[in-house]
Amino acid sequence: MNGFREIVAYRMRALVVAAFLGAMLLASQAGVASAAGTAEPFHIDFSSGVVKVGAIDNIDLATLADGSAGSIDGTIQNGVVTIPADGFNVVKVGIDDPFPLKAFLGVDGASTGTYDADTGELNIEATGGIWVTVDIAAAADALGVSLDDLLAGANLGALAPIVTSFLKEPLTCGFAPMDLHFSTSGGEAPGPGTPFSDGLADPGAISASWSQLGPFAGRTKAYGLFDVCVIAKSLLPGLIQSALSGVGGSSLGSLQGIDIAGLLANLDDANLGPSGILLTSSTEAPPTAAKLRTKVLPRNRKIREGHATRFKVTVTNSGGSKATRVKVCVRHPNKALSVRHCQKFGNIPAGGSETRAFRVRPRGNAGGRTYSLSFITKERSLTQNNVGARVRVR
Repeated sequence: MNGFREIVAYRMRALVVAAFLGAMLLASQAGVASAAGTAEPFHIDFSSGVVKVGAIDNIDLATLADGSAGSIDGTIQNGVVTIPADGFNVVKVGIDDPFPLKAFLGVDGASTGTYDADTGELNIEATGGIWVTVDIAAAADALGVSLDDLLAGANLGALAPIVTSFLKEPLTCGFAPMDLHFSTSGGEAPGPGTPFSDGLADPGAISASWSQLGPFAGRTKAYGLFDVCVIAKSLLPGLIQSALSGVGGSSLGSLQGIDIAGLLANLDDANLGPSGILLTSSTEAPPTAAKLRTKVLPRNRKIREGHATRFKVTVTNSGGSKATRVKVCVRHPNKALSVRHCQKFGNIPAGGSETRAFRVRPRGNAGGRTYSLSFITKERSLTQNNVGARVRVR
């Protein structure tokens, strides 16, 4: 009997030890899993972006959007990337003249993906659309078209007052939903991405390509019930026809390589051809702006009446970006001197310079005086700078 009790006691002690060791093992594994499963936030700023839409190449997002192409905010956990609904942003681009129009790639809802820390490969699966925000009333006014006449031709019946009130406010219409696959590899238009090999905070690029658009849809709902964009699309041919007529076109055809007539006739199954977006992040500082310095030699001249002289003008760009459409104009006493008013220096690259000669000739009875000249350098994005010179006519 005592032997039986000893065996039972031994087995009970063994079970307790095994249970304790198992609990310790499970706890340690849970701790490892918990540590490995912490969601870490990440942020990507895209310093540049390029969009291709069918035959229209190289739309520079950063240039059109004051230096930013968009951003991503999300978390990464065990290689799984999660981006909330408002975490994926691509800048809006567009025009303000002759009427406001903004276009953008919108990501709807949350997105998920994967990141491989060893290779830098980032893949994001998202659902979104190509959206355009336009003020139809302002567009009609700018094109000299009566919005009332367009609406009358749309045969809206009892809906006319409601639709009219909504069309007087900006509409956001587009093509959605579209399945978008962003990747650091592959990509056809406008080009492949680049792995984030040193982490998501370091340089890299993602791209997405498409040709087939989603069905035509709108974000603007009248009273939350019906899609105003679906009704507004019946007005698009008239508006675009007016726009083409205003630039010398005679009928709906192609514009910048896009088949406008075909697109309008088949908005729910539109195909623009190879299209896509490339978003690039960089930790490098952006190049400094162009900076021009003008030098005039000599600063003083003495000439005899009836003779001519020359001033050599050199414009140097000491900035980090190309200066474009540079010209130098001369301000002088017109009745006393004959000078070519302006000369074009063209584009001057960063670190480069251009030189032109300005011929100055006194007019009759100009002798015995000293005349001042101002050489004014102008560039389309820079403020002008002036350099003075003098000529003494004997």
